[in-house]
Amino acid sequence: MDVARGTPRVLAESVAEAAPEFISRGSIATAGALKGLKAAAPLIKGFGRGVGSVAESLSGLEHKTPGVLADAASDATLIFGKGKKAAGQVYQKVLDPNAIPKSFGDMPSKDKLFEEAQKLVKREKLTPEGAFEARKNLDEIENTLPETTYRKWRNIFDILAKKKTAAADPGYQRAIKSEALRLPLAQNKYGGTSAWKLGIFSGLGGVGAGLSPLAAIPLALTSPAVQGAAATGIGLGARTLAQSPVRAGLTSGAIQALRNRRKK
Repeated sequence: MDVARGTPRVLAESVAEAAPEFISRGSIATAGALKGLKAAAPLIKGFGRGVGSVAESLSGLEHKTPGVLADAASDATLIFGKGKKAAGQVYQKVLDPNAIPKSFGDMPSKDKLFEEAQKLVKREKLTPEGAFEARKNLDEIENTLPETTYRKWRNIFDILAKKKTAAADPGYQRAIKSEALRLPLAQNKYGGTSAWKLGIFSGLGGVGAGLSPLAAIPLALTSPAVQGAAATGIGLGARTLAQSPVRAGLTSGAIQALRNRRKK
């Protein structure tokens, strides 16, 4: 009952933290409204180190977005965040398409574009716009390169691109996490659906044998979306229980009215 009563307040606080640009903190919470988040931090951190890391290995979230379940537990709005397409529109405002090296358009493959970007870096001719394109290209061929090579050049392109994209990158990285938390099926290291995991966990649950709906539970446990929703709920519950619902600290008239009715 405490969780049920306190969750709306904690969710409002989470929104206040995640979106200060369009919601005024003062209109939602008093000075003590974030107390529960601080008190719940050890629980959420422990979830990220333990259950969260195991769950991510099952769902494949560990490949592209390691630690995302702990992030979802800390931020209840993450799972509902913008997708990459919407977040990527910010780049259009800060990047000049005319500054992309013309030679990039003549490259017959992603490997050749990577080689051309390396040459431009060594000649100190790669623009931030070119580095941005090279960074995207490199991420697409990551699995064809040695780990050390990928990390080295990813860092170089990232530093150059951030001369223009520093303000936009955090929003895009958040969008990657938000989309990952909404994926319905387990992922492989290449960023696609893991047929192997689907087969294994379908067999464990006897899904193909036409058994009861409960047989689908092993398969559901590998779903990033199911795990994301669970992590979000765990975070909300931890923060709710860390605060006394009686001292909600909200100034919202609707919530205050509900509290008054409950007291009567």
